[in-house]
Amino acid sequence: MKVYHFAHAHPSVSAFRALCAQRDEEHQWWMAESDHPPSGAEEQPDLIVVHRMKRPVSQWLQLFEGVPVVWVAWGDDYYRAFPGLMAQVHSRQTRLLALLIGKFSVSLPALGRAMMNGGLSGGANPEQWTRRVHSVSTLLGSAFPALPYLPSGVATRHSWYNAFDYAQYEGLKANGRADAIILGNSAGIAGNHLDGMHWLRNTTRTQEIRPVFVYGSKRVRWALNAMGRWRFGARWNPLRSRMSKEDYLQWMCGSFAIVLPARRSVSAGTLFLSLWMGQKVVMHPLNPLFQAMREKGFVLFDMEQMGDSDWAVPLTDGDMETNRALLRTHFSEDAIHRSMDALFRDLKG
Repeated sequence: MKVYHFAHAHPSVSAFRALCAQRDEEHQWWMAESDHPPSGAEEQPDLIVVHRMKRPVSQWLQLFEGVPVVWVAWGDDYYRAFPGLMAQVHSRQTRLLALLIGKFSVSLPALGRAMMNGGLSGGANPEQWTRRVHSVSTLLGSAFPALPYLPSGVATRHSWYNAFDYAQYEGLKANGRADAIILGNSAGIAGNHLDGMHWLRNTTRTQEIRPVFVYGSKRVRWALNAMGRWRFGARWNPLRSRMSKEDYLQWMCGSFAIVLPARRSVSAGTLFLSLWMGQKVVMHPLNPLFQAMREKGFVLFDMEQMGDSDWAVPLTDGDMETNRALLRTHFSEDAIHRSMDALFRDLKG
């Protein structure tokens, strides 16, 4: 089995490439950042795997017509290719915030859709490559938002990224008595922090609120910080500076819960760490990652169904062990190999 990979450079791609090197198939790689793209004169492969469906790799598919494609979806690629999906990402409060700070592509959805459907996406005419997609590798399973835009019968495969290295975190455990809650994982506009702040203002009384402002737009950080100080006063304590990995993990352990109000898939790494260390993970119910993880049996909490009395009930040791066992089962190198084995069996008939 000859497999061509078209990819953009990223640590997740490097980790998956190392897994492919352990396998029996013949895997050949072309990187978008390289000066040597495929020419089309290469031998016809049995399968093409596209890691992040953005130019130029989406254009390279045209060099090998008729070859089935596995799309390893990233989030920014399908939201750009199908900008109509953005309508469900930003809440009303987030669009108002965007208007105030001048992010008009968010406050005016029609403008945002026009800006996204172009050169940075899979192409202004994504049907050029969607017709080629045989399977999608995604964390989101049947909740993958772009499925309606793909041909009927396209299968979703277990994510080929996100092999959680649980062995190195074996002794990591959140302090269940810590009176602190993490809010979001960055200061990105799609985090819908205002929704989370409004909800936390109504459901908490004494807990320290700890937003993560290490990454994200300066304008968004400034606006959210001003709003947070006004709503929570001394309880508002953002993380502003980068830390070493060890210090960051200890900082996370100082919170008994994390609230992720985003309506689109967020950092899986942060989510996995929170589940592993036994934090109470609260997510927006429209987030497809919330839906996908719930279907697998993970113990997660719905932001719209929790009240102030629910904060007094900590995550049990049994809940934490359930989440840890599911992480070992679903997000490991073995799980990725099993997913690839199933794909190649299907292709061979």
